[in-house]
Amino acid sequence: MLGSAPVAAQEAGTTRTIPDASGPAWSHGGDRLALFTKGEIRSTLSVYDLATGETTPLREMRYPSGLVPLWLPDDSAILVPDFTSTDRVVAQRPDWDLNLFGVDVAGGQSKQLTSAEGMRARHPVVSPDGTLLAFEGPKLGTPFTVPSIIGGWNEKRERVEIPIQMPYTGLWLLSADGGEPTLVFPEEDAAETSPRFSPDGSHILFTRYTRFNAAEREWSRRNVGVYDVAAQQMRLLTGDDRSHSATWSPDGLSIAYTAGERGDELWLMQADGIDPRMIKGGGIVSYDPRTVTWTPDGRFVVFVSKGDIFAVPATGVGLYALTEGADISPIYGFSLHPDGKRIAFTRGPDTVVIMELDWSKVPAATP
Repeated sequence: MLGSAPVAAQEAGTTRTIPDASGPAWSHGGDRLALFTKGEIRSTLSVYDLATGETTPLREMRYPSGLVPLWLPDDSAILVPDFTSTDRVVAQRPDWDLNLFGVDVAGGQSKQLTSAEGMRARHPVVSPDGTLLAFEGPKLGTPFTVPSIIGGWNEKRERVEIPIQMPYTGLWLLSADGGEPTLVFPEEDAAETSPRFSPDGSHILFTRYTRFNAAEREWSRRNVGVYDVAAQQMRLLTGDDRSHSATWSPDGLSIAYTAGERGDELWLMQADGIDPRMIKGGGIVSYDPRTVTWTPDGRFVVFVSKGDIFAVPATGVGLYALTEGADISPIYGFSLHPDGKRIAFTRGPDTVVIMELDWSKVPAATP
């Protein structure tokens, strides 16, 4: 354990701010937040107790920027990716290893869950029963790469573009106890990102990218796919080459996803891909899956737009602003409390905010 200390949280009405912190995630019990507290050199994975206003530091972090901790379903441990090496240099930048760690909340002990050289594990998710992890990572040892361009300097100290080869991102599965991770699609000329377990844990949603536009430095074809864990089979649910960032409804019967060049439309479809329909357009929806979720009762899809939270009924009729001037940092998204009435998010680079959502103007909308 690294000890415990009070946090100088500030309250204004129903809003609480926690300075020098980022990446909050509610526990499943809703009484604590996992977050990163900022230090002079490194940040620390910590647990903030909502009732006492105290934090319990658990693990110093070398790589917290843009990350959000993940609680296991029983709230006994927290999953985080972190650096395990930074000593290699490729194309004038560190070729880092980012591996998964499980951190015990009660004792603070850390267990490294992945250890592959060249691994860059990101955005882990856990099955509802807590036994299986899915995460993004490079397709190690495969010949498939995508062209990318990074900035560098020539002999005259002028800024130039340097072409490099980056591996495709793949979907990895791993037992929550650790062991050898499995790459789901090792030989396919595609990239898979944004895994999401179904409520019963039987399927995993993901986004599949199949063409990289080097000139524009972005993927140009993207579709939502689903993987059957038991059958080890995949199929695409969309075929429009513009759909991504999908998430399950609480009952597992519907899927919300974004579509468009930058994900500016909100769509719904049935879990089998049938009956896709746009419920909100107009360039309003952010395209990161961490910025879209469902209310616990499944009646509303809640998302970030221009720094604030909006709700759209699953029927597609209506659009309701639930915050005003929240200024939510898009790289962290937001965490919806299990009661559906408040959120935690990062404002700016290093301020965590706990805010009540304003459901008062939404007809019969108490979550």
